[in-house]
Amino acid sequence: MSTRKTLPKINEQKLIEELKDNSKIAFEKIYNMYAKQLYAFCLQYIKRSEDAEEIVEDIFIHLWERLQ
Repeated sequence: MSTRKTLPKINEQKLIEELKDNSKIAFEKIYNMYAKQLYAFCLQYIKRSEDAEEIVEDIFIHLWERLQ
């Protein structure tokens, strides 16, 4: 059950490169591409919506902080 539209790998690779250059737009696009899918994955194991949301938030916060 994937809500993410399949994008060519080259677009993902380009976003990753832009993300490495601290692009907020690239970060937002990556978030929009993966947050729902990651949330659904977490929810399979965590079972509590609030906890799954917090895990997803923590992952993306950690990603952004690592890039700074």
